Amino acid sequence: YTNAAKLQNKGFEMDLTYDILRKGDLLWSLRGNFTRNRSKVLDLAGTQALYLVGGIEDFLDARAVVGQPVGVFYSSRFSRNEDGSRVFDKNGFPVADPVTGVIGDPNPDWIGGFGTSLSYKNLSLDVLFETSQGGDFYSGTQSVMYNFGTHADTGNEVTLSQDLKNYAGKTIPAGSTVRGNIKDFGGGPVLLDESWYTTLGSGFGSLKEQFVEDGSWTRP
Repeated sequence: YTNAAKLQNKGFEMDLTYDILRKGDLLWSLRGNFTRNRSKVLDLAGTQALYLVGGIEDFLDARAVVGQPVGVFYSSRFSRNEDGSRVFDKNGFPVADPVTGVIGDPNPDWIGGFGTSLSYKNLSLDVLFETSQGGDFYSGTQSVMYNFGTHADTGNEVTLSQDLKNYAGKTIPAGSTVRGNIKDFGGGPVLLDESWYTTLGSGFGSLKEQFVEDGSWTRP
Protein backbone atom coordinates (compact mmCIF):
# COMPACT_ATOMS: atom_id res chain seq x y z
CA TYR A 1 0.00 0.00 0.00
CA THR A 2 1.27 3.46 -0.84
CA ASN A 3 -0.11 6.98 -0.93
CA ALA A 4 1.34 7.65 -4.37
CA ALA A 5 -1.42 9.33 -6.42
CA LYS A 6 -0.88 12.82 -7.77
CA LEU A 7 -3.96 14.99 -8.12
CA GLN A 8 -4.52 18.53 -9.32
CA ASN A 9 -7.34 20.91 -8.44
CA LYS A 10 -7.84 24.30 -10.02
CA GLY A 11 -10.78 26.57 -9.46
CA PHE A 12 -12.16 29.68 -7.88
CA GLU A 13 -15.03 30.81 -5.70
CA MET A 14 -16.82 34.15 -5.51
CA ASP A 15 -19.23 35.51 -2.92
CA LEU A 16 -21.10 38.79 -3.20
CA THR A 17 -23.39 40.61 -0.78
CA TYR A 18 -24.93 43.97 -1.59
CA ASP A 19 -27.26 46.06 0.56
CA ILE A 20 -29.88 47.69 -1.66
CA LEU A 21 -31.63 49.48 1.15
CA ARG A 22 -30.55 50.17 4.72
CA LYS A 23 -32.79 52.60 6.57
CA GLY A 24 -33.38 52.41 10.30
CA ASP A 25 -34.69 48.92 11.12
CA LEU A 26 -35.34 48.12 7.44
CA LEU A 27 -32.72 46.17 5.50
CA TRP A 28 -32.95 44.73 2.00
CA SER A 29 -29.92 42.91 0.62
CA LEU A 30 -28.86 40.65 -2.24
CA ARG A 31 -26.29 37.88 -2.12
CA GLY A 32 -24.80 35.43 -4.57
CA ASN A 33 -22.04 32.88 -4.92
CA PHE A 34 -20.29 31.01 -7.74
CA THR A 35 -17.91 28.06 -7.45
CA ARG A 36 -15.98 26.21 -10.13
CA ASN A 37 -13.40 23.47 -9.63
CA ARG A 38 -11.49 21.27 -12.07
CA SER A 39 -9.87 18.15 -10.68
CA LYS A 40 -7.43 16.03 -12.67
CA VAL A 41 -5.65 12.78 -11.87
CA LEU A 42 -2.00 13.25 -12.89
CA ASP A 43 -0.45 9.96 -11.83
CA LEU A 44 -1.47 6.68 -10.16
CA ALA A 45 1.97 5.17 -9.60
CA GLY A 46 1.96 3.10 -12.77
CA THR A 47 -1.70 2.14 -13.16
CA GLN A 48 -4.17 3.99 -15.40
CA ALA A 49 -7.43 3.43 -13.51
CA LEU A 50 -8.07 2.87 -9.81
CA TYR A 51 -11.38 1.61 -8.40
CA LEU A 52 -12.89 3.94 -5.79
CA VAL A 53 -16.48 2.84 -5.12
CA GLY A 54 -19.41 1.08 -6.81
CA GLY A 55 -19.16 -2.14 -8.75
CA ILE A 56 -22.57 -3.49 -7.73
CA GLU A 57 -22.75 -6.66 -9.84
CA ASP A 58 -21.69 -5.48 -13.28
CA PHE A 59 -23.18 -2.02 -13.26
CA LEU A 60 -20.90 0.95 -12.75
CA ASP A 61 -17.78 2.05 -10.83
CA ALA A 62 -16.47 5.42 -9.75
CA ARG A 63 -12.75 5.54 -10.52
CA ALA A 64 -9.66 7.66 -10.54
CA VAL A 65 -8.36 7.61 -14.12
CA VAL A 66 -5.17 9.30 -15.29
CA GLY A 67 -6.01 12.43 -17.26
CA GLN A 68 -9.61 12.53 -15.99
CA PRO A 69 -11.43 14.24 -13.10
CA VAL A 70 -11.59 12.29 -9.83
CA GLY A 71 -14.55 9.92 -9.53
CA VAL A 72 -15.54 9.51 -13.19
CA PHE A 73 -18.08 6.82 -14.12
CA TYR A 74 -16.35 3.72 -15.51
CA SER A 75 -18.30 0.94 -17.22
CA SER A 76 -19.42 -0.52 -20.56
CA ARG A 77 -19.76 1.91 -23.44
CA PHE A 78 -20.56 2.37 -27.11
CA SER A 79 -17.99 1.14 -29.59
CA ARG A 80 -16.68 4.11 -31.58
CA ASN A 81 -14.61 4.79 -34.66
CA GLU A 82 -11.42 6.83 -34.53
CA ASP A 83 -13.38 10.01 -35.30
CA GLY A 84 -15.65 9.42 -32.29
CA SER A 85 -18.70 8.28 -34.28
CA ARG A 86 -20.57 5.20 -33.10
CA VAL A 87 -20.20 1.76 -34.65
CA PHE A 88 -23.47 0.10 -35.78
CA ASP A 89 -24.45 -3.43 -36.69
CA LYS A 90 -26.10 -4.26 -40.03
CA ASN A 91 -29.53 -3.41 -38.61
CA GLY A 92 -28.57 0.08 -37.39
CA PHE A 93 -28.19 -0.73 -33.69
CA PRO A 94 -25.14 0.43 -31.69
CA VAL A 95 -22.41 -2.03 -30.79
CA ALA A 96 -20.84 -2.40 -27.34
CA ASP A 97 -17.12 -1.80 -26.96
CA PRO A 98 -15.46 -4.96 -25.60
CA VAL A 99 -13.25 -2.72 -23.43
CA THR A 100 -14.80 -0.75 -20.55
CA GLY A 101 -13.89 2.89 -20.03
CA VAL A 102 -14.98 6.35 -18.90
CA ILE A 103 -18.67 7.01 -19.64
CA GLY A 104 -19.47 10.09 -17.55
CA ASP A 105 -18.36 12.68 -15.02
CA PRO A 106 -20.49 13.33 -11.90
CA ASN A 107 -18.54 16.48 -11.02
CA PRO A 108 -20.50 19.65 -11.83
CA ASP A 109 -19.07 22.26 -14.17
CA TRP A 110 -20.08 24.89 -11.66
CA ILE A 111 -22.42 25.51 -8.72
CA GLY A 112 -23.95 28.75 -7.61
CA GLY A 113 -26.66 30.49 -5.65
CA PHE A 114 -28.60 33.72 -5.62
CA GLY A 115 -30.75 35.08 -2.85
CA THR A 116 -32.35 38.10 -1.31
CA SER A 117 -33.35 38.94 2.25
CA LEU A 118 -35.67 41.55 3.66
CA SER A 119 -35.78 42.29 7.37
CA TYR A 120 -37.58 44.75 9.61
CA LYS A 121 -36.95 44.70 13.34
CA ASN A 122 -37.57 41.08 14.43
CA LEU A 123 -39.19 40.00 11.15
CA SER A 124 -37.22 38.64 8.19
CA LEU A 125 -37.88 37.05 4.82
CA ASP A 126 -35.24 35.07 2.93
CA VAL A 127 -35.40 33.65 -0.60
CA LEU A 128 -32.59 31.54 -2.04
CA PHE A 129 -32.11 29.81 -5.40
CA GLU A 130 -29.25 27.38 -5.91
CA THR A 131 -28.05 25.44 -8.94
CA SER A 132 -25.58 22.77 -9.98
CA GLN A 133 -24.76 22.57 -13.68
CA GLY A 134 -23.00 19.93 -15.76
CA GLY A 135 -22.67 16.86 -13.52
CA ASP A 136 -23.76 13.46 -14.85
CA PHE A 137 -25.80 10.79 -13.08
CA TYR A 138 -26.50 7.14 -13.84
CA SER A 139 -30.17 6.18 -14.15
CA GLY A 140 -29.80 2.67 -12.76
CA THR A 141 -33.44 2.20 -11.76
CA GLN A 142 -34.59 3.02 -15.28
CA SER A 143 -32.08 0.57 -16.75
CA VAL A 144 -33.35 -2.31 -14.59
CA MET A 145 -37.02 -1.50 -15.21
CA TYR A 146 -36.35 -1.66 -18.96
CA ASN A 147 -35.26 -5.27 -18.59
CA PHE A 148 -38.48 -6.30 -16.81
CA GLY A 149 -40.76 -4.21 -19.01
CA THR A 150 -42.04 -2.16 -16.07
CA HIS A 151 -40.83 1.27 -17.17
CA ALA A 152 -43.34 3.56 -18.89
CA ASP A 153 -41.11 3.74 -21.98
CA THR A 154 -41.50 0.02 -22.61
CA GLY A 155 -45.29 0.22 -22.48
CA ASN A 156 -45.51 2.66 -25.37
CA GLU A 157 -47.39 1.59 -28.52
CA VAL A 158 -46.47 2.88 -31.94
CA THR A 159 -47.82 2.34 -35.47
CA LEU A 160 -44.98 2.05 -37.97
CA SER A 161 -44.97 4.30 -41.02
CA GLN A 162 -42.16 2.28 -42.61
CA ASP A 163 -40.60 -1.16 -42.39
CA LEU A 164 -38.25 -1.31 -39.40
CA LYS A 165 -35.78 -3.82 -38.01
CA ASN A 166 -35.75 -4.83 -34.37
CA TYR A 167 -32.65 -5.90 -32.45
CA ALA A 168 -33.28 -9.55 -33.26
CA GLY A 169 -33.01 -8.69 -36.98
CA LYS A 170 -36.71 -9.20 -37.73
CA THR A 171 -38.38 -6.79 -40.13
CA ILE A 172 -41.65 -5.36 -38.79
CA PRO A 173 -43.79 -4.17 -41.73
CA ALA A 174 -45.22 -0.65 -42.06
CA GLY A 175 -48.72 -0.32 -40.66
CA SER A 176 -48.04 -2.66 -37.75
CA THR A 177 -48.93 -1.44 -34.26
CA VAL A 178 -46.36 -2.72 -31.81
CA ARG A 179 -45.27 -2.18 -28.22
CA GLY A 180 -42.00 -0.28 -28.22
CA ASN A 181 -40.30 2.87 -29.47
CA ILE A 182 -38.69 4.13 -32.65
CA LYS A 183 -35.18 5.50 -32.24
CA ASP A 184 -32.33 6.62 -34.46
CA PHE A 185 -28.98 6.00 -32.76
CA GLY A 186 -27.26 7.50 -35.79
CA GLY A 187 -27.50 4.59 -38.19
CA GLY A 188 -31.14 5.12 -39.20
CA PRO A 189 -34.47 4.50 -37.42
CA VAL A 190 -34.90 1.15 -35.67
CA LEU A 191 -37.57 -0.42 -33.49
CA LEU A 192 -36.84 -0.80 -29.79
CA ASP A 193 -39.02 -3.67 -28.64
CA GLU A 194 -38.63 -6.60 -26.22
CA SER A 195 -35.64 -7.97 -28.15
CA TRP A 196 -33.75 -4.72 -27.34
CA TYR A 197 -34.98 -3.99 -23.81
CA THR A 198 -34.19 -7.47 -22.52
CA THR A 199 -30.68 -7.57 -24.02
CA LEU A 200 -28.31 -4.73 -24.92
CA GLY A 201 -30.87 -2.04 -24.13
CA SER A 202 -31.25 -2.80 -20.42
CA GLY A 203 -29.13 -2.32 -17.34
CA PHE A 204 -28.21 -5.99 -17.51
CA GLY A 205 -26.80 -5.53 -21.02
CA SER A 206 -23.34 -4.24 -21.87
CA LEU A 207 -24.08 -0.61 -22.71
CA LYS A 208 -24.28 1.30 -19.44
CA GLU A 209 -23.25 4.52 -21.21
CA GLN A 210 -26.76 4.91 -22.64
CA PHE A 211 -28.15 5.47 -19.12
CA VAL A 212 -25.79 8.31 -18.19
CA GLU A 213 -27.69 11.61 -18.22
CA ASP A 214 -27.19 15.26 -17.43
CA GLY A 215 -27.74 15.77 -13.70
CA SER A 216 -28.01 19.57 -13.73
CA TRP A 217 -30.56 21.00 -11.34
CA THR A 218 -31.92 24.30 -10.00
CA ARG A 219 -34.13 24.64 -6.96
CA PRO A 220 -35.44 27.32 -4.57
